[in-house]
Amino acid sequence: MMLKKTGKYDRQIYRSNSKNIHLEVQYKIVICSHTSRKNDEIDDFGHTICIDTYAYGGQWLTCLNVETREFVKASEKGEILEGHL
Repeated sequence: MMLKKTGKYDRQIYRSNSKNIHLEVQYKIVICSHTSRKNDEIDDFGHTICIDTYAYGGQWLTCLNVETREFVKASEKGEILEGHL
């Protein structure tokens, strides 16, 4: 049995018979935005990126381009910050 790889970070399973199974996993990155970072910084842990920079608390609203890792942060005062992780 072989499952087709459908994307850059998907799993592949190769089975030559019922006793011999090979599993290769390419890890996905989790982007979370419901755990506020009250220091207004994006946290990149490698496997998880937290982009909630506490907009509802008067800090920054952040968006992230997951392909290029570029981000834009906007404040209530109209300030804009751009950067790259």
